Amino acid sequence: MRKTAINNQNSDSSRTVNNSGSFFRKLVTRTARDNHKKTENKKQNTVANINNPNKMASSTRSGNKKQNPTDLNTNTDNQEISNVILAALDPKFDELFEQLRKTDRKVDEINQKLEARIESSEKKLDKIETQLEKPEELRFVRELFIRDIELDIINKKRNLIMFDLPENQENTDLKEAVESRLQLNEGAHTTVQNCYRIGRPTTTSVQGGKSQRPRPVLIQFESEKEANAIKRLVWSKKAKSNVRIGEDLPEDARAIQNLAYKLYTKEAKQQRKKVKWVGVRVYIDGNPVNMDDIYKEIITKRLNKK
Repeated sequence: MRKTAINNQNSDSSRTVNNSGSFFRKLVTRTARDNHKKTENKKQNTVANINNPNKMASSTRSGNKKQNPTDLNTNTDNQEISNVILAALDPKFDELFEQLRKTDRKVDEINQKLEARIESSEKKLDKIETQLEKPEELRFVRELFIRDIELDIINKKRNLIMFDLPENQENTDLKEAVESRLQLNEGAHTTVQNCYRIGRPTTTSVQGGKSQRPRPVLIQFESEKEANAIKRLVWSKKAKSNVRIGEDLPEDARAIQNLAYKLYTKEAKQQRKKVKWVGVRVYIDGNPVNMDDIYKEIITKRLNKK
């Protein structure tokens, strides 16, 4: 269907070029023909008047102007000028038509390249869909995908993300601000190894205008054990602090959790069921949830990005 549209477009362009050339040629030819016809008529009238003096005198008495041989020369000159103009314009028209033909060929080449790229992209997508539809290949790709994400999760186990820590203008040391917010004193066995802000500044609507939301802070502890201790402390129901922290998850893992929340875990939590994540696998009341559809969707998005 795309090929037909492109071919029709090219045919219309060619017809436009040919019709434009035909129009200009007909216009110039018709103008020259009319001038020549007028000149011949005047010439015949002049000869007739010279051969018939009585008719010429009668015409003079009736108020008609006398035909002057000079007029004949003038008309002849006009005809010659028209011919010269036509001869001068003809190469210009040929040059214009040639430029239009070149432009038409370039457009045709671009259309062919675009069509080839579209066909190539469609073949790649068809290949991906075909591979994902085969159960054995889907299982293999899925397992590799899960292992890759889980390895990334393990590498980030000692990291946490802190939210809503104000960004002040006094250039206060960020590490000190984090430790103060977490209430880590010198005697604590948990130490912050490194921390820095991530993401871009964003604004949020508040009463009376807009306010800039502070960027999250990525915190790296010395070990996974220390990060888990902070999570237990902050996530405890008895915690008195208003600190908000979360896990440092890979992008794909976070996307999987978001989809699982919409499909499974949100309803389970509303029913007060126990939800537990192990890597990118989720268990509800100890029973594993079939996540194949979610994995397939995330895998497809990742492949399309590449």
